Amino acid sequence: MPSLLKKALFRVLTFYFYGLFVAWVFMYIEKREESPHDRKVRMLQELKNEVVTNYNMTDDDFDRLVYKAAMAMKEGTELDWNFWNSCRYVFAAFTTIGFGNITPKTHLGQGVTMMVSLVGIPVTMLALKSAGDLVACSIQLLIIKLEAGVFKTDTSKHLKAKVFFVTNILIVILLLFLTVFSIHMENWSLLQSLYVWYTTFTTVGFGDFIPTESMTLKAANDEVPQHEVTLFGIFFSIPIFTGLSLVSCLLSVIVDSMDNLRDFVDRYDNCFPRLFAFFSRFFSCRKRLNCGFKVDENHAQTDTEPEAGLEQNS
Repeated sequence: MPSLLKKALFRVLTFYFYGLFVAWVFMYIEKREESPHDRKVRMLQELKNEVVTNYNMTDDDFDRLVYKAAMAMKEGTELDWNFWNSCRYVFAAFTTIGFGNITPKTHLGQGVTMMVSLVGIPVTMLALKSAGDLVACSIQLLIIKLEAGVFKTDTSKHLKAKVFFVTNILIVILLLFLTVFSIHMENWSLLQSLYVWYTTFTTVGFGDFIPTESMTLKAANDEVPQHEVTLFGIFFSIPIFTGLSLVSCLLSVIVDSMDNLRDFVDRYDNCFPRLFAFFSRFFSCRKRLNCGFKVDENHAQTDTEPEAGLEQNS
């Protein structure tokens, strides 16, 4: 229990201090001289001065106009709860990505979200874990067959390290493929596309950039038939689930490696006292032997001294 308490305390403190440090870094990078609230006030004041001057509008009329325009823009950016958007919301909730581009506004919808997530999230985690284990086993089998066919070896060494390496390569390939697709489909930059898919596969999902957003907006404006959007979503869910499964496989390999490292440390800790006891006995034996040699030399010297005296007397 004390060791578990120390470990938990160390990890929690590491989590908090690391988070505080990274938060300070982002504050230093992203903070602007003018706050968003000050920018909003300044821009509205500039617009107000221009409208009042050119169109002879009172302050109250201007405030009502701005409010109605803001509400209209807000309603225009919200998505309709059709089947495609409902699927996006449900699977974003179950995978804990949570993009946030569509959320329930009714109390009933919010309550149902909490209830279904209690079952959906564990089921999703189990599905991803099983898919990740299947990917890891498939990669292991492929490595064993390749080494047996190419290098003619019956046993494969360092399988977990090789699975870790191959999984990283597959994740990089998938990221590059989806990045190129997003650059062409969404007109994002290279860094933006990598950022989107990295936050998606790590289930962070900030919601500032959303995969397949352009197709969703086209469907909202009735520019694309609904069945095409649904088929596109079903097709595009395959690489997303594949990426999540690869990340699950990678995490499983890391956890297994940590268990092996922990076993090695435990064996080392158990072996160290034995080595210490062995060297202690070894050096104590040498010390006793050295003392015995010195005693024998002293006896030999005392035995030769009378003989030397007799020789002198004679």
